[in-house]
Amino acid sequence: MPEIYPLEWSNERLKILDQTKLPKEQAVIIANNYVDVLDSIKSMSIRGGSVLSIAAAYALTLAAKSVSTNDVQKFLEYLENITYEIINSRPSMSSLLKVIDKIFGKLSSLSTVQEMKDFVQSEAEKIHKEDLSINYRIANFGENLISTGQTILTHGNTGALATSGYGTALGIIRKAYESGKKINVIVTETRPFLHGARLTTWELVQLGIPTNLIVDSAAGYMMVNKKIDSIIVGAQRIAKNGDFANEIGTYSLSVIAQNNNIPFYVAAPTSIIDTESLDGSSFPIEERNREEVINFNDSEISPKAISVSNITTDITPCENISGFITESGIIYPPFNNTY
Repeated sequence: MPEIYPLEWSNERLKILDQTKLPKEQAVIIANNYVDVLDSIKSMSIRGGSVLSIAAAYALTLAAKSVSTNDVQKFLEYLENITYEIINSRPSMSSLLKVIDKIFGKLSSLSTVQEMKDFVQSEAEKIHKEDLSINYRIANFGENLISTGQTILTHGNTGALATSGYGTALGIIRKAYESGKKINVIVTETRPFLHGARLTTWELVQLGIPTNLIVDSAAGYMMVNKKIDSIIVGAQRIAKNGDFANEIGTYSLSVIAQNNNIPFYVAAPTSIIDTESLDGSSFPIEERNREEVINFNDSEISPKAISVSNITTDITPCENISGFITESGIIYPPFNNTY
């Protein structure tokens, strides 16, 4: 299949594949400044922890390039204000905070504004390249958990579109298929943005992997009737004890899987492990616009008078998880800072 790259840095600007238009149209957003990048994050044109961290790094690059002053202190103050905007664009994503800390924390050791600008861009490009390598390592460890003939359920989108171009949970499934294993995949539609129905199925069709799309509420039926061998999902943030935040519906899947003795794995880079959070109780829960729930294809499907809770993140407790598939191997909580 032709490789999918959700972001491309070229000619001092960021090209963003608009994921809200998929699968009907492959539209590209040209981000000439950091505000364009943040607008794309807020609108869900780009989403997924890994790709958001890369986008955040490039947003900081574009912000740095826009500064005309040679005064180091003014430059740092300006960038620091921008970092708050970047982090608040998707507050539930720990990857944004970590990548900003990684870059911004090293700037004070540099002497000139130009050195700082060059460093921010080089770090963004490095983070972009490193993420792809991490994807491959996660896939190599994870595919050993999959055998020929198995059916794997996945939730949301954790493939090339959510990363630098290969995937975490979906990358594992891809690797197993490319290794010659005959597998089947069940994809939940993943309301309300239909990340499974629109994005994951689109990727799997291009890969040629046999795929069955189900509505979110059918997952229990599929599990109790022995139609699923394992579940692999991604994560937005992982606590020290192994609790993790992810796309809404993940917790429900973990409970049903546990009740039916089905392995439930989380595939994610170690960079999203937040060891300062002892458990998931402190994780921010994101709630988005009600219109995303009551409108479908620009048509209203519910009465305007009703109240809507569009909660997009839930927390899955550590005891529901079989293991965490990372670039360092399959690991188990409690976690520390050594990864």
